[in-house]
Amino acid sequence: MTDSTNLPPTCLVTPEPPAGKPFADFVADLERSLEAGVRLVQLRAKSLTAPEYVVLATQVLACCRRHHAKLLLNAPIDVVHAVQADGVHLTSTRLMVCVSRPLPPGLLVSAAC
Repeated sequence: MTDSTNLPPTCLVTPEPPAGKPFADFVADLERSLEAGVRLVQLRAKSLTAPEYVVLATQVLACCRRHHAKLLLNAPIDVVHAVQADGVHLTSTRLMVCVSRPLPPGLLVSAAC
């Protein structure tokens, strides 16, 4: 089980990926933040389709892994499992439908209310 006292002191919530720009540009911007010391990232990309989000999340996870950073996805639980991210960030809507912890111990769960 992850001890919350071992979490990094800050979490970078990504901006929306710019429309029409390659994901490589977005990942390069993230890489600079990780090089500066960010170790917890929430991928927030509500403007993407589900397949686009999975493609970007996979690229972002690889970048985070290179820097030993954890990645939370602002996505359905099945996407978190498919991408093998470190956890999920629940919107208030997703949180309201939870009857139990949506991920097993060891994976992170955050929420916005």
